[in-house]
Amino acid sequence: MKKWFTLQGSSALYKSLLILLIGLVAPKMESQAQFIYCTPTYSTACSVGNGDYINGVVVYGNGATSIYNWITGCSGNPDNYTYYNTMSADVTLGGSFFWAVANGPEQQTYKMWADWNQDGDFSDPGEDIYTSPSPIPANDSATGTILVPTNAALGTTRLRVRSSWNASPATFDPCSAEFYGETEDYNLNVVAPTAGCNGTPTAGTATATPNMLCGGGISVLSLTGYTAGAGITIQWESTPSGAGTWTPIAGATDPFYTTYVYTTSEFHAIVTCTNGGTALTDLSNSATVTVTPAGTCQDSVWPGDANYDYVVDNIDPLFVALGNGTQGFPRVAPSISWYAQYCANWSQSFILGTNYKNADCDGNGMIDTMDMAAISANYSLTHTKTHNYANAAKTSGLPDLYLDMTGISLVPGTTVNIPLKFGTSGSQAGNVYGIAASVNLIGFTPASAPTLSWPAGWMGSSSNTLHFSKAISNSSVDWTYARKDQTNASGFGTIGMLSVAVPSGAFGQVILSLDNVTMIDAAGNPITAYNVIDDTSSIVTGVHTVVTPVTYASIVPNPSTDKASLDLILSKAASVEMKVMDVTGRTVWTSHQQLSSGEQSIILPWQDIAKGLYMLHLSTGNGDGQVIKWIKQ
Repeated sequence: MKKWFTLQGSSALYKSLLILLIGLVAPKMESQAQFIYCTPTYSTACSVGNGDYINGVVVYGNGATSIYNWITGCSGNPDNYTYYNTMSADVTLGGSFFWAVANGPEQQTYKMWADWNQDGDFSDPGEDIYTSPSPIPANDSATGTILVPTNAALGTTRLRVRSSWNASPATFDPCSAEFYGETEDYNLNVVAPTAGCNGTPTAGTATATPNMLCGGGISVLSLTGYTAGAGITIQWESTPSGAGTWTPIAGATDPFYTTYVYTTSEFHAIVTCTNGGTALTDLSNSATVTVTPAGTCQDSVWPGDANYDYVVDNIDPLFVALGNGTQGFPRVAPSISWYAQYCANWSQSFILGTNYKNADCDGNGMIDTMDMAAISANYSLTHTKTHNYANAAKTSGLPDLYLDMTGISLVPGTTVNIPLKFGTSGSQAGNVYGIAASVNLIGFTPASAPTLSWPAGWMGSSSNTLHFSKAISNSSVDWTYARKDQTNASGFGTIGMLSVAVPSGAFGQVILSLDNVTMIDAAGNPITAYNVIDDTSSIVTGVHTVVTPVTYASIVPNPSTDKASLDLILSKAASVEMKVMDVTGRTVWTSHQQLSSGEQSIILPWQDIAKGLYMLHLSTGNGDGQVIKWIKQ
């Protein structure tokens, strides 16, 4: 594995000459005091798209100072490297310190190093201080404790934390060039052990982070300013709020403790000095964690539900686009895990009343494209709301949203690129900020889900737009395309390209359907003046010729609410197979009937099928096939 730079050797002249050459031959270097530390690199910038980044680091030593850099997202810095030179944790020579890392939305392997002898590198024995035994899962975390060597140099010591995508075992080094991941440096302040405690200790200050939870969750108890040294013990206790019945928490004997809280509770720490034969104690203040019942948490954010409509879907990136660049209150100890998290209201609300804080999906106090990670991680998770898939009937004079199959042949075994268009020269789209919709392929299922790309066009370019897509199945993709500069766009023509791999052996009729469409302007107003057009095509095989006895097929009514039937006209008697599938490809109803020639009507199981979009596949068993889109409301 390639190593960019490592200082080695004991010759003072060697190091002097090496440092002199740095400005000429090694621009990827960074200094602390008189030392030069290598800057590791990655070939791919961390982003929401690849999700390979460090999402948080916590270091807690002897309680005087600590590092708390939690839910940070991708730094966006060159080489995916950041030195947090103002963040430092005091650690005691010969003692241990607690650490925690939060992983981003991709599994990654982690390593940590400490320059214990402060010589400008991490290559000395004992400086490789942690290697994850296997990749840490997406959006998960890891914790542990590390012993400070008794021969470590006192003072400022560089700590390095690195991640690398899917590397197992962790064979990368502190300076190597990797493909995906992130590196963060911090400072440890190594201090000499204090003398043993004497007399009554000081308990210090107890805090709980976060101190407000919706429906319960994790809170981190921390104790600072307490008397440290030999002979000191710590014991956390808890009580239901106001009860005064304090109970020791088993295993909670460190100044930093993570606990699950499901009812409003109080916590304090008892600090005891055991030196001198008589145990003397002091009691910290009480820290309260308030738990609001989950159904009544009006002040909380569900990470990813940017418009607070009780579901994470492709509508949410539109609201991230609307609020892009806005700053407000960060959440306390934010997480993108799917539970309600308290946050004070920001000063702005979207036009329909949703507070901007909901669009800060990762909780760091800034609405930007990094919030898309929470949307991707929690996609399709809901509180109560469902989609409305019905498209309005076509209205003359309004712009059409459609997939343009003009001049495109669906040939088995090939990949086709289909323009996604909005508006024509005669009916242009006006004052559009963002669009969210679903693409559904009805009639065949590709081996992999279709993909969307977004060429520069009348709606914008990569510099002033954001996009999002999520495969629901190999034949269904949710997508969002929006500006992010609070400025509307007007025009017509191509806004995106849909790439579809036509499976070998495919034949018959295909419907390209756009559903669940939402549009907004730059103020967040819904746009309703448009048509959504489905396009029907056929697989071109050149050899598959079938005469079907089904001369007419239609679902009536469609959309359906309280009844639905399949109306057919057959040119001759036939055995007809009917199969209803949802957008994930799951079969929800089948029927095989022998039908006579002429008009036929088959009652569909509308009462047994949930609201949503379905495809009815119709076949008479001789190689023919038709597909009808069915909307159940």
